[in-house]
Amino acid sequence: MKTFRYISTSAALLLLTLGAMTARADTGYVYALILDTGTPQVQAPYTLNPGGGGPVTVTRTGTGSYTVAFPNSGIGDGWAAEATAFGATAGYCNVTGFGGPSYVIYVQCYNSSGAAANSSFTALAVSNQNDKNIAFALVAQATPGSAYAADPSFSFNPDTGGVSVASIGTGSYDVFFGGLSASGGTVQIGAFESNATCYSAGWSSVFDAFTATVACFDPSGNNVNTDFVIFIVPAGVTPTGIAFTLADQSSTTTYTPQAEFSYNPTGSAVNVTRSSTGQYTVTYAGLNAAQVSGGNVLATSGGVATRCNVVDWGPGPGSTFDVQVNCYNLVGGATDSDFLILALPPMGYAYALVNASASVSPAFTLNPGGAPVTASHTGTGSYTVTFPNSGIGVGWVPQVVSYGAVSNYCNAGGWTGGVITIFCFNYAGSPANSAFVVAAFSNTNGKNIAFSKVDQATTSAYAADPSFSYNPGGTICVGSYGSLVIFNGLNGGPGGAQGTVQLTAVGAGGEQHQLLRATGGERGGPRSERLLRF
Repeated sequence: MKTFRYISTSAALLLLTLGAMTARADTGYVYALILDTGTPQVQAPYTLNPGGGGPVTVTRTGTGSYTVAFPNSGIGDGWAAEATAFGATAGYCNVTGFGGPSYVIYVQCYNSSGAAANSSFTALAVSNQNDKNIAFALVAQATPGSAYAADPSFSFNPDTGGVSVASIGTGSYDVFFGGLSASGGTVQIGAFESNATCYSAGWSSVFDAFTATVACFDPSGNNVNTDFVIFIVPAGVTPTGIAFTLADQSSTTTYTPQAEFSYNPTGSAVNVTRSSTGQYTVTYAGLNAAQVSGGNVLATSGGVATRCNVVDWGPGPGSTFDVQVNCYNLVGGATDSDFLILALPPMGYAYALVNASASVSPAFTLNPGGAPVTASHTGTGSYTVTFPNSGIGVGWVPQVVSYGAVSNYCNAGGWTGGVITIFCFNYAGSPANSAFVVAAFSNTNGKNIAFSKVDQATTSAYAADPSFSYNPGGTICVGSYGSLVIFNGLNGGPGGAQGTVQLTAVGAGGEQHQLLRATGGERGGPRSERLLRF
């Protein structure tokens, strides 16, 4: 439970917990959506490159052959990559290589017969520094009966149990991730350097390992040995910036998938709907439209001799995140099939360093929307900062602090449509030009950052507005006319001494705020239940 008192009429509070829930890294994965309707083009709102070395680019080097460059990303040793065809196509795409010094992913796409064909696609590369608990392996071609350790340069297990492979027949493999639980989680699989297709044949616990069975076939449906890449999210982890589902009732009109194999970072419901043969929509409730206008989604078939592709994803009715999936047989006809999806919602945070004349420092700026951040000086002490395609608005809160050896301070105004309004003041509360740092966080951030906008200063007790608040541990309650903010389910650690709190006043006035006290729960749990309940 965290408490503070403020003097302004409205405030945004940001809580970062470093006790019970801790994220590991700010980077560790990249992705891109490429549309090819004549000339391949990178779709910036659906592309992420935290390396910051320049825009992501794509070049078509031959029929269905593409090179996607992620400058300064580090793609190479310690990474793995997969690709999925995008749109209502019976074709498919595989990764044929990745690495430096240009930090590229090579992708080859095919029609349903296995011949090279131009296609739209989505690509994802994950490193061993990722903060989503994604384990992976690039599995080299093996003959039946062989067993070996996966190449450590292209495999990752967050446990110490390592990764090993056993070939159990032509085109059939078991991949062991030692020490990881297989009582839930998800799997994604893509053939590598071939026109084969690989699918998930299930997973289980064998020898205290997450053991995924993979089957691969050629374009004619015959079992075939091939290299492949496998991504897994093991059971028992709940990373905030990720969602996944095993859809295993292929002929059912609508159903709720098994909870252990389906995960929604908001904690809300997941639903699968079959609209016609081979056409499905997976709905994640609780993600507002503002946070789902980007991100990345992969699909893997869970059926024999079928292929499943992501058709689209984005905002659905009633604050949902909807993923559309189509499945096909080997001759390109629609067919019902089990499938798995892995979704990475947009990064969920953005920041910028801006000087007093509204010049943005690119080296200290990050925009999940991919486009350059800009700032405008609209009056004395008044600024707007624009993060194109970021989704900043509903589901986000900003934080602002003045920058440099000055006694100025800065407050957030409003935020919508990727634009944040900022007001700065001198020590006496008069408008004053100032350099500042602005950061914004959404409820898809993968950093376990909880937040709330406190905006009812004359109300004794109320539930925080869910459109501008987020708590990975549960609900948020506000009491004592805004001076008490309770994040249910979060633990500040022994004595309440762990974690941190940041405050920002909201509005055009020169109000300031002060943190009086921040405490954790008792006996490992929150005190909030006996203080206030909604």
